[in-house]
Amino acid sequence: RMLRLGAVLLFAICLVHGPESTRADCTFDVGGNYYDLSSLSRRDGYTADTGGYMYRFVVCGDCTGDCLADKFGVCSARPPAPAFQLETGGVCNNVGNINEVVTAVNGESVIGIPCSSDICIAYPGGEGCPGGKSRSIIFMLSCDSSDSDPGFPEEVDSCQYVIRWNTQAACVGGASGISRGWIFIIVFFCAIAVYLVGGCVYRNKQEGVPYGLEAIPHVEFWRDFPALVKEGALFAWSKLPPAITDRLRAAGGYSNVT
Repeated sequence: RMLRLGAVLLFAICLVHGPESTRADCTFDVGGNYYDLSSLSRRDGYTADTGGYMYRFVVCGDCTGDCLADKFGVCSARPPAPAFQLETGGVCNNVGNINEVVTAVNGESVIGIPCSSDICIAYPGGEGCPGGKSRSIIFMLSCDSSDSDPGFPEEVDSCQYVIRWNTQAACVGGASGISRGWIFIIVFFCAIAVYLVGGCVYRNKQEGVPYGLEAIPHVEFWRDFPALVKEGALFAWSKLPPAITDRLRAAGGYSNVT
């Protein structure tokens, strides 16, 4: 019974909380080549202080949560953005819009600025500036095995900021190594294999159960698992606010599950 309750709660937590996205939000197809920038992703973002302004930025996604800690807490009232600019008096400006990403390769133009690195990732559409322009940020990434820290934002044109970065993530194919997502998948399936094989051997040697389906550890639990999945899904659904469930039903044509 405890196993059943644990399965329901675990399933509900997974649905409500969900895994943190990395690779899906940091994958770019630039000039027909694949780049995975997840190795540059940081929950708390990157900070740069140019003397007159402070900047907090992320490469992909919005700068939210831990990214808006300390002085940048005042930016939480601003629209979501991949970067924020904090003036000396505490005024916060959002730089760029994550929904307006523009990419380019060396020699091309990106939002009016020549791309002088292997790849450029630009986010226009931020806070308005005097003269009618909007604040924009451009990441100019150059393929390099050194994996250095990002440079300081340079204002190359009115309210257009460039951050130059040498990193192996800018090499075709992305950074070498296995991502955290794949590490989790490998560890998970290895643990399942050890659980099944070790459990079968234990039940055979210690309990005399012949090898086969009946030797699977907690076999009754696994027979009930489909029903537990449904129960967990219903439990998670019942915890969602009505505004969200109504919106999901309207968008996807969902009906009540019984």
